[in-house]
Amino acid sequence: MMKKITWLSISLMILLLSLSTVNAQSNFCAVYFTGVGCPHCAKTDPVVLTQFLKDYPNLIIIEYEIYKQRGNAPLLYEYNSVYNSGMGVPLLIFGPSDYIIGDSPILQNARNRIQKSEVNPCPLLDSSVDFNEMDLNSLPGAPKIWSK
Repeated sequence: MMKKITWLSISLMILLLSLSTVNAQSNFCAVYFTGVGCPHCAKTDPVVLTQFLKDYPNLIIIEYEIYKQRGNAPLLYEYNSVYNSGMGVPLLIFGPSDYIIGDSPILQNARNRIQKSEVNPCPLLDSSVDFNEMDLNSLPGAPKIWSK
């Protein structure tokens, strides 16, 4: 009986330590505007939403699809007002004056931008916040959160 209690206590401590390590992990976050049916987005979506997530385990993408999810379309305008990012898709926003717009620029430059720093807070409309501290329910529109 004593061995079971000791083993259970050790297992519980290991579990708690691993959870605190996961929560303490720094994240790199970006907002991605895309559109179903957009030929340029069809080139970047598989790279941004699949390949980048495999290659960068701390990457988190907040995706706003604006063609089928019409409620997300005004957010492109709002983000442009805050970040001066432009009104086209695909669009990848990292922060103020830090964005990449267009399929070729994203495919050619996004990896370098992600590798430039290990940590990037989520660029929101009213602030930039670490993903671990963000209230997902406060995000406007109908975002999809992509992570490993």
